[in-house]
Amino acid sequence: MPTPIKTRRSGVTVHILGPRLEIDCLLISPLNSTSPLQVRLLRRKFSRVKKNARFTEQEYGDFGVSPPMPRYVILKHDSPRGLHWDLLLETAGLLCTWAIPWPPDTPDDLPAQKLPDHRRIYLEYEGPISGNRGTVTRWDAGEYLILRRTEGLLELEVRGLRWRGTVRLIRSGPGSDTWTHRYVADARPPEQ
Repeated sequence: MPTPIKTRRSGVTVHILGPRLEIDCLLISPLNSTSPLQVRLLRRKFSRVKKNARFTEQEYGDFGVSPPMPRYVILKHDSPRGLHWDLLLETAGLLCTWAIPWPPDTPDDLPAQKLPDHRRIYLEYEGPISGNRGTVTRWDAGEYLILRRTEGLLELEVRGLRWRGTVRLIRSGPGSDTWTHRYVADARPPEQ
């Protein structure tokens, strides 16, 4: 069991378990003069945090630890409109999504169509999609770090099961949903 860490909020003990925080207990002592309203607010906040597998940097800041790297997943999507790969990037509670028509490890520039944001459940999901929209299987999954982000460019360092390298997504024009995707594999071998 990891060592308990006291937070800046008095009386709360948490255990750091990878990207999750497990709230051990909420101890309110009469000596720290915590009002009943503060107790309810603390319980509500830590109850919410305990339910979420991942949370924001602001919430992590309350615990004095760094947030984990955001995750990504690539799903091979066999749909009625044809086979394609969905790149999903975890951001602010949703998954930013692009559809790529060919395998994403192709060394050429590939067209990528920006899709509506998806629910976070797709980080772990494999199987049929409701509404007869086909089935998805996980092609790759891992973590990413944003290297550069502008209005028309997103450059990422990715560390996954298949992908280890840099991904660039470049928008074709202002306000366009059409992007160009390029993956460049690391020259160095993966760390063990």
